[in-house]
Amino acid sequence: MAHRLSNELLALVIVYSIESLDDLQQRAFLSRHIAFPTWAPESQAHAMVKALGIQNALFRAARFKQEVVFNAIRDAALARAAAGECCASFCAGYTSTLSWALAEGDLDVIQQLRCVDLLRAVHDDEDNRWTRILRGQNGDTLRRDMTKMLTRAASEGHAAVVRALRSGNYPQQADLDALLIAAQRGYVDVTDALRDDNLPDPVRAGDDPHLLSDLCADISSHTARVVYALRRGPHPARADFNGSFALYHCVADGSVDAMATMVALRDDTLPYPARADAHPLLVMIATGLKRESIVDVIYALRRGPNPARADADNSFALVFAIDSKNGGVEVVRALRDGSLPNPARADRGGLLGLAVEGGQLDMVQELLSGEHPEQPGPAYVVLAKQLGHHDIAAALLSWGVPPP
Repeated sequence: MAHRLSNELLALVIVYSIESLDDLQQRAFLSRHIAFPTWAPESQAHAMVKALGIQNALFRAARFKQEVVFNAIRDAALARAAAGECCASFCAGYTSTLSWALAEGDLDVIQQLRCVDLLRAVHDDEDNRWTRILRGQNGDTLRRDMTKMLTRAASEGHAAVVRALRSGNYPQQADLDALLIAAQRGYVDVTDALRDDNLPDPVRAGDDPHLLSDLCADISSHTARVVYALRRGPHPARADFNGSFALYHCVADGSVDAMATMVALRDDTLPYPARADAHPLLVMIATGLKRESIVDVIYALRRGPNPARADADNSFALVFAIDSKNGGVEVVRALRDGSLPNPARADRGGLLGLAVEGGQLDMVQELLSGEHPEQPGPAYVVLAKQLGHHDIAAALLSWGVPPP
């Protein structure tokens, strides 16, 4: 009975009969049936367009690797669109097919779409069928999609597609947005492809002083690895410009991944390392970091190249650590650790008074011990008794403070 069906109806029957099959089954079915071996490609294309419309016919032929049929559909639709017919369907078909190909990283389909011709039309002023389509009222979306192909491929992690789009006679220019998206998603091979200076118009990671800070705003398991990648190679990202902001993000996160990222930012074997001594990071830590990670972060910042200076922040960091009770004695002890450079001094700023007022006996004992302890007078004993902190008054007297 099939020989009595029109070509259009036969195409429709075949296409919709495979809707319930998975992709592998569809491809196997298509390889046996959809090629219509007795039909010329133009006839197959005509049947598909009649059955499905230009947009769906383009998409299905591309998706199922029917290259000959796809080319015939494309060429016939292109001629009609250039003449002002079916331009909306053609542009919609191209847009949806291109979007699918970029999401899948299907370089064969991208090349099959004649993206080079479209790129030429985007950039050139000559009058041809491509430029007439793109300049028409239905060409805006397609033109925008063409100019954003590289960013879309980068966001999907398709390094081979990125390299292909950056090469040839009409390469797409990469930008920092594409680099940041790829970096945030951990696609190191894509960041390498975008920055490859053997291809035209490489992205210069060093041109954006906020790049590493933006990357570290959302710490993930791959952030440290990407930081290392961006700090190597041509025009590396500069951790010293706004490295303190990137370190702030690591400090605020306090996770294992953030600690690894902090090391990557400060690695002075790479250019322009972040300096932990550039800003009062220890003050920030003392005011708001999670208790479970605060001590580890303090020690990490106080070690290594250009360590954070506890003495420069001195009373501020200690004041906040004592006053906020955020981490308690362990934080103060980490800030005062004399085995590391530039420890905070407890004998400056009337810190003991804060601990006495807060009734923090363990803090009082900490501030009276170690290097540069505060030397309290009888007034502290009076203050402790007035506030009802008799255990602290007794401790002060046992430390040799003269009685009032």
